[in-house]
Amino acid sequence: MVILIWDDPAGFVGGIGSIAGALAADPGLMAELIASLPESMKERQRIENPYMPGTGYYEKYATGWYSGYIAFQIVTTFCGG
Repeated sequence: MVILIWDDPAGFVGGIGSIAGALAADPGLMAELIASLPESMKERQRIENPYMPGTGYYEKYATGWYSGYIAFQIVTTFCGG
C-alpha cells in the first residue's frame, strides 16, 4: 500500500475522493451501507446518541455518526489501518 501511495499519491487521493463523491451524489447508497452494518454498530450509535429517538436531532446525529464511521472505514481501508 505504501508503495502504491508513493508511486501515485494523486491517484490515491483521487480514489478516496471518488468514493466520497459517489456517497455524496447518491443518498440511497449511504442508506444501503448503513443498513448493511452489523447490529452491534447500530446499537453503539443508539447508545451514543444523546437525543430522543424519533426526533429530528436524533436522526441528524445518527446520520453524522454513521457517515463518520463509514468514512473512517474507507480511509483505513485505503491507508491499511
